[in-house]
Amino acid sequence: MVHGIVASHHGHICVRSELGRGTTFDIDFPITTARLANPDAICMPVEPARGSGQRVMYIDDGELMLLMMGHLLERLGYRATCLAGACVALATLRARPDEFDTVVTDYSMPAMSGLEFALALRERAKNLPIAVRSGVISDDMLQAFGRIGVHELMRKGNTLDAPGPLLRRMLPHCS
Repeated sequence: MVHGIVASHHGHICVRSELGRGTTFDIDFPITTARLANPDAICMPVEPARGSGQRVMYIDDGELMLLMMGHLLERLGYRATCLAGACVALATLRARPDEFDTVVTDYSMPAMSGLEFALALRERAKNLPIAVRSGVISDDMLQAFGRIGVHELMRKGNTLDAPGPLLRRMLPHCS
């Protein structure tokens, strides 16, 4: 996640490790000479896009990410169901097809990729909005996901900031 954030700002990370001494991470960002039009805007708090109880299924194979996204979605006003893996998610959707307003899934999962999951989901729930999270988003991915009706792609480096606006775009009835 840190690598994605640093890379999105055109920076880089240097790692040095010495046995018995530990590891040092240096994070470098490019210098800019650009001036801000409104320097005070940096300190102004931004109100996150909030939901009003919409039901979000979040799928990932990482336990920590499931916990973090579950808490984040709940704080943003959504009812989150976080599931470990695409197979569990498809079984849940089969058992409770009308229980979710949208689905957000990781792209890289062991049993089934986000693309395979989205294809399987489209067969069962043609109109359910889908978003996919990925560390790398290529033009080929954009085209493939566009063809099967994925609504949004979210870079993993934007995990904390992106869900509110992303869900607002996917669920226009959010307050």
